[in-house]
Amino acid sequence: MWSTQHGSLPPSLEVHLLGQISFADCLRLQRRLTFEAEASATRDVCLLLCEHPPLITVGRAGSRADVRLSSQALARQGLSLVWVGRGGGCVPHAPGQLAIYPIVRLASRGWSVSAYRERLRAGMVQVLERLGLAPQVRPGSPALWGRSGVMATCGLEVQDGVACHGAFLNVDPAAAWLRRVDVVPRAAAAPGARRWMSSLVCERGRPLRMAAVRAEVVAAFADALDCPRFHPHTGHPLLTSPPPRGSESLRRAS
Repeated sequence: MWSTQHGSLPPSLEVHLLGQISFADCLRLQRRLTFEAEASATRDVCLLLCEHPPLITVGRAGSRADVRLSSQALARQGLSLVWVGRGGGCVPHAPGQLAIYPIVRLASRGWSVSAYRERLRAGMVQVLERLGLAPQVRPGSPALWGRSGVMATCGLEVQDGVACHGAFLNVDPAAAWLRRVDVVPRAAAAPGARRWMSSLVCERGRPLRMAAVRAEVVAAFADALDCPRFHPHTGHPLLTSPPPRGSESLRRAS
């Protein structure tokens, strides 16, 4: 935990609620924030929370073989495959999935990449536990399992000491969409293990509001990233258009 012996204000979690945003626009924003963090000595963490329209991203451990759709089927459904520099495998994205993107200058916090990766996963575990779930963690895997499948997965990219990308939490996306991709790479899957994504609603068996999940994410990540303060913002000034209505604000912490 943060100690006052540092002689300055403790780090703050600056939370930006972006609503539904295209993956391309969000990626450009992350790159800009990463570039700015490289030249800064800030200990604060920028946290982007958003949802994406349907697409599939392919991380460094993923491959085309993990996508259970032909090129023709992808074209018919207007779906694109986007190769990205984060860790992890293929991930399907759709409204109802919460994308969680912390921008962290690791040196300013004294964290190695592996130490930060553990904090990120600990934050995700805490979110699920706060929601009454019991996630299963498997050594060497970025995914978090439930009885019904993978509920969340993490994937980092580190550029010049600044971590970006982050984690994806399935709250209530369309169930049929989740099984079109092996989120756990085939080579890393345990025999008989489910490789596809499930959702929190499927795991709980009852509805769950996205606003409630966002609130738990902020509280858990403020704790996991050792930020005693957090400040919520609607949208981000670097985006050219505001988020859609319905991106509820979070209670501002003192």
